[in-house]
Amino acid sequence: MLAICKREFMSLFQNVTGWLFVGINLALYGLYFFIYDISNGYPSISYPLSATTFIFLITVPVITMRVIAEDRKNKTDQLILTSSVSVGQIVVGKYLALVFTFLIELAVICLSPLFLNIFGEPSLGEAYLSIFGYMLFGLTCLAIGVLISSLTENQVISAVLTFVVLFIGYMMSGIVNAVSSSDGIVSKIFSCYDLTTPLDEFFNGQFSVTGLIYYITVIVLVLFLTCQSIQKRRWTFSANKVSASVFSIGGIVVAFAAVILINFGATKLPDDVKQIDCTSNKIYTITDETAKFLEGLDSDVTIYVASSKKDADENVAKTLKQFEKADKVTVEYVDITKNPSFFNEYSESLSRGSLVVKSGDVARAINYNDLFITEMDYSTYSERATGYDAEGQIVSAIQYVTSEERPVCYEITGHGETKLSGAFLNAFAKANYDLEEVSLLTLDSIPDDVAGIIINGPTADFVEEDAAKVIDYINRGGKVFIGIDYENNSKLTNFNSIIEAYGVSTLDGIVIENDRNHYYSSNLYLLPEIGYADVTQGLESYIFMPYSVALKYDADSEQGALITDVLTTTNESVSKEIPENGQISLEETLPGDVEGPFTLAVEIATNEAESNLFIFGSNLMFDDSADEVVSGNNLALFSNIIAEFNTDENNSTLIIPAKSYDLNYITFSAGAAVWYGLAWGVLLPIISIIVGIVIFIRRRVKY
Repeated sequence: MLAICKREFMSLFQNVTGWLFVGINLALYGLYFFIYDISNGYPSISYPLSATTFIFLITVPVITMRVIAEDRKNKTDQLILTSSVSVGQIVVGKYLALVFTFLIELAVICLSPLFLNIFGEPSLGEAYLSIFGYMLFGLTCLAIGVLISSLTENQVISAVLTFVVLFIGYMMSGIVNAVSSSDGIVSKIFSCYDLTTPLDEFFNGQFSVTGLIYYITVIVLVLFLTCQSIQKRRWTFSANKVSASVFSIGGIVVAFAAVILINFGATKLPDDVKQIDCTSNKIYTITDETAKFLEGLDSDVTIYVASSKKDADENVAKTLKQFEKADKVTVEYVDITKNPSFFNEYSESLSRGSLVVKSGDVARAINYNDLFITEMDYSTYSERATGYDAEGQIVSAIQYVTSEERPVCYEITGHGETKLSGAFLNAFAKANYDLEEVSLLTLDSIPDDVAGIIINGPTADFVEEDAAKVIDYINRGGKVFIGIDYENNSKLTNFNSIIEAYGVSTLDGIVIENDRNHYYSSNLYLLPEIGYADVTQGLESYIFMPYSVALKYDADSEQGALITDVLTTTNESVSKEIPENGQISLEETLPGDVEGPFTLAVEIATNEAESNLFIFGSNLMFDDSADEVVSGNNLALFSNIIAEFNTDENNSTLIIPAKSYDLNYITFSAGAAVWYGLAWGVLLPIISIIVGIVIFIRRRVKY
């Protein structure tokens, strides 16, 4: 077997075939690697791998068309078939030669995640899982090519048939989706030859045990059929041929039955065994906080899904299965085409795939679109999903239907404050707070039962009495969030007296960051260092903080309060006063500039009243456009803050942030992008092809 493998492997690289296979595959991979990863900074190589799977439909027929067909045409197969080597060893030996050729390509591809790791932080686990799935797909295609090559001695016919068979397997996913609504049995039969759906699971960051079993069983079955095809040719026209044929057919039937049973058994494995979530942020796995919350449920909860089970969103269904493991949670699928009025009592505008969470007589509807975070892609003028929020929305709904009352928060108005909007406004609904807009002029004092108040970037000063109301509320154990407007801060004497009452003040001016690793696009767009505070736990990557003032406090005289830095700058930052014309000198250091580092945000906890005061030097960071820069990290910080507002131990607030689909982008300089793109997309493939052509020409001249 090893001798046959060596002979086939050498023959592939003694002519142009093997070199072309490696060169063409690497050329297309390099092209898409340049487009997706180097030019656009995507940190995942599943994009270029997915784009290059189609090329297998062309390159696999080229490399496999001669592997057995040529021996049949030249009659050299008779020498092998009459030797002491078994048919199985012959087939495996030839197949391994193709596998080793394919592994050369994979070895080069395996370097690309390490290359990206030099310039950024890609998820190496997801990258090599994608390569593993790509390898299984490629090995399956090669095995199919070997089978087709054994059926004919004409290499052209072998190549054409291989292309057709692979093309059907490549397109089968779409075919199955087209016929699934009309005939479930037919779609199940067709899905047995769906080569791409298992691959997509690997590309999506899930180690699919069912996909692994599927590819392995298909490879073994196809190689077994190849052996049977060759075995038939070893029998002459004698009486023994009939019995051999019957045995061959029986073996084929048994082989197909075994493969079907093995794959059917794989689908019955437990969900946590069948698919393992390998994504960097565990998109498809509920968090430990959610699991603990579900264990403590006292009331029965039913989650109704506005869809039949087979038509339900695959990712949402996976999430619901994990919720269903809790003793108190039940999931029911309701086909709205058969029962269109079922959800009318809950909402009149629920789309297919929406959820209704119910406990007792209390219910809450979750629209399907709210399960995902989307943003407008202005290159295509269409919305694209950037995050997955099913876990957070379902947890919020369960808390809503099982809690007896909802906390109230005040958003202070009347001083030109920046009102919360978009995802930051929705964060209160997700946390099950009622948010009310309130003017302090209408209140004698802020009630004790208010969970917290929001004061975001006032542009006009408070009256002294209003500031006193806020201080009194804090002293009675209140929770307050304050965002500061950099342009008007120096004019707001009474407003600033609120934070000064707890030992914190602001510097006049605006912070400029000169460390290139800690600002985005402009020195005014800060990417501060994240401190070790309760509200920063679990935050990933950066916080985006545009146009911020600096905070200062005397650590030795904290006036009975514990002050914790939440966000800080580097030593290279400076605070510049804003001139009357508003033109700030970003590069030049001027007299009066104050050198950093600075504190940009703090949490103040009073020792006696157990109150919390969160102060941020920028009010512009709590906006959807700022949040998009850091893929939802600003919103996650804000959600952690308002979660601290609810101190009811029996009805505490659990906020699960949305899980981002977008990873941290990788940045290449323009020059580096061109040179590395040429290396991956042009140089390596051309070298491979040229070497093959040179070897081929030299052999032709020599012989």
